[in-house]
Amino acid sequence: MLHQIIDKRTGVFPRSEPGTLVVYWKGRGVSEWQESTDNGATFTNLGFTTMAQLEVKGKTPGKRYYYRSRKMLPNGRTGAWSPWMSGMAPD
Repeated sequence: MLHQIIDKRTGVFPRSEPGTLVVYWKGRGVSEWQESTDNGATFTNLGFTTMAQLEVKGKTPGKRYYYRSRKMLPNGRTGAWSPWMSGMAPD
């Protein structure tokens, strides 16, 4: 399986460039992202995007990566983290 789809607008998808993935999550506005290689046991904070998508490059081809996102809300609040979504970095 190359990607996991939660609905038509979400998931982790391979790009044609080796080691490049694009992650989509539903909604609009500023999103915070995390990446894991062990289904969330450990993770790296990837920062923020102004859209509900993230492109990651330089990943090891054939390795599975996990991503999750949460929305930044008014008054400094944050939404709940999404479920972890996974995809395999393409060769």
